[in-house]
Amino acid sequence: MPETILILAAGPLQVPAIHTARSLGLRTVAVDANPNAPGMLLAGRAYTADILDANAVGDIASRENIRGILTMCTDAPVRTVAAVGTRLGLPVLTPEAAERATDKRQMRLAFVAHNAPSPRFVQVASIGDALRAAAHIGYPVALKIARSSGSRGVYRVLDERQLHRFWALGRGFQPDGDLLIEEWLDEIGRA
Repeated sequence: MPETILILAAGPLQVPAIHTARSLGLRTVAVDANPNAPGMLLAGRAYTADILDANAVGDIASRENIRGILTMCTDAPVRTVAAVGTRLGLPVLTPEAAERATDKRQMRLAFVAHNAPSPRFVQVASIGDALRAAAHIGYPVALKIARSSGSRGVYRVLDERQLHRFWALGRGFQPDGDLLIEEWLDEIGRA
């Protein structure tokens, strides 16, 4: 029997992973909350489940005797990949590394701790904090929610009026916890 790989998420962006795994002779298992996701029909086995529920995904992975787990083109299930892979003794990124990779606050702090290039940033809990941080850094700034992908919850802010408006929108995506105010970078390496 061929080795089995579990692919978290089965939307259009994950279809190439399923095709590639199959072309390599691997048995594919797809997990997605949407039973009609296109990859669900392509995978050798498909399960409808929450890709953020590491316990549910771990149970599926154990049942299917997987030898690998991955996701692509989506940040959300990276923590699930790490948790399930660690639970099964697979070579995956650690849960701590997955957390840093998917939480912009932790990512920025890790960059600072290891002297990696990063825009100036401030974690902010309130609109007052955000206004002070933006004034200190200088407009334009980026307002970002901590956990998102595809630029969801990321705003280019030109002035205080926009900051008030975008703050409310950002809080719609992330009601709790600090958001980030960052130096706006138009080009890599240039402010």
